[in-house]
Amino acid sequence: MLKARIATAAVLIPIVIALIFFADVTLFSAFFALIVVIGAWEWAGLSKLNDKVKYLYVIFSLSILFLIYWFNDDLIYKSAVLIGALYWLIAVGLVIFYQKQRNLLPRSSSILMLVGLLLLVPMWSGLVILKSNIETGSVLIMLLMLLIWGLIQQRILQVKNGEKENWQTMSALEKPGRER
Repeated sequence: MLKARIATAAVLIPIVIALIFFADVTLFSAFFALIVVIGAWEWAGLSKLNDKVKYLYVIFSLSILFLIYWFNDDLIYKSAVLIGALYWLIAVGLVIFYQKQRNLLPRSSSILMLVGLLLLVPMWSGLVILKSNIETGSVLIMLLMLLIWGLIQQRILQVKNGEKENWQTMSALEKPGRER
């Protein structure tokens, strides 16, 4: 499996880098819309949706991106990013409460589908804003990708080295004296 990941990365990373630096906004937007489609499909699977609803969810997600791109209004793009940022503030609160054993994470498929949209649409909108409006947008996107790829690589190495996932031991919010 590791060889397949390395082969996939060897093919995709140069394509992504070329798109970041050399593609126009339309091609860049279309490529990352494809990434959102893949993400929506995976998110639908995590939400335990049946295949018919998965397809509808992916089509709905892509439709939102198409409408945002079609209207091509900075206010819509920025609103999507702002909504995503507000969601992340709520998500941090949910994680904190979850760690305190209050378990407020959503389980409903409808809420999980909404959460997926709140993650994927703002991500795409933010990348398009960076690519289209800022002179150094391509460099900032590349730095973001390097950060993400580095974090993924670090996690792969941790798992490979046998480190267990124990989020409580990683939490800075633990109460003193609390057993692990």
